[in-house]
Amino acid sequence: MPQSQVLAFAIGDPAGISPELAARLLADPVAQTATLLVIGDRRVLDMGAAHAGVALDLPDVTAEELGTGRPQRSCFVDLKNCDPAAITLGASSPEGGASALANFRCALLAAKNGYADAVFFTPFNKHSMRLSESDYVDEIGFVNRTIEVTKNGSEFNVLDEVWNARCTSHIPLSKVAESITEDRVFESLRLTIETMQGAGYERPRIGVAALNPHAGDGGNFGTEDDAIILPAVQRAQAHQMAVTGPVPSDTVFVRAMKGRV
Repeated sequence: MPQSQVLAFAIGDPAGISPELAARLLADPVAQTATLLVIGDRRVLDMGAAHAGVALDLPDVTAEELGTGRPQRSCFVDLKNCDPAAITLGASSPEGGASALANFRCALLAAKNGYADAVFFTPFNKHSMRLSESDYVDEIGFVNRTIEVTKNGSEFNVLDEVWNARCTSHIPLSKVAESITEDRVFESLRLTIETMQGAGYERPRIGVAALNPHAGDGGNFGTEDDAIILPAVQRAQAHQMAVTGPVPSDTVFVRAMKGRV
């Protein structure tokens, strides 16, 4: 990554593995290849460094100093929002959730206001975050609210050349079928294509996983695949998207890994 790129790095749950992971990452030589704007509580990061057995060279920067322009080297914004003595390692708490949410919010706003080009974070504890803010559901919704986006985003899991996108996220399995609509599937496909093209894939291929066993088996095991997913796939194909499906979920990843979607 070019040194001119700035990544805002929010430290996640202070009672979990986030502090140690953050310290290990910052001590790794790979961290020297980019400018990192690290956001959290210095005491939590110091605790993580002690657990990891690493030493960190990361100067503090105040909000006032940051207001003068983008950071020119990696630095730390100390929000002073979490005393490690006030939390129990391995336990959920509203204090831990509040700290993680504040770090994440600060990182997102830093990117929105031009101080960073992207945001990443170490693991969160959604239970703690909900204890702090009862309306918190997941990162996607939090991002949408914090930076006031005009259209919804999504989450992607990437393993080499295979990407995993989703139509629904963070809802009970009992609610999935009723939450799937043709428009929702189509918009998920459109966003996935748009995102992958932005990442350099000129014409990504997408295999759409079926909802039911054997893609419904002609209605024997459910009608959603034929009635909802297939029309969305056909609509995407009409828009010149390289989409196939619905593909039985037990084989779609095998096919993708072999380039057969």
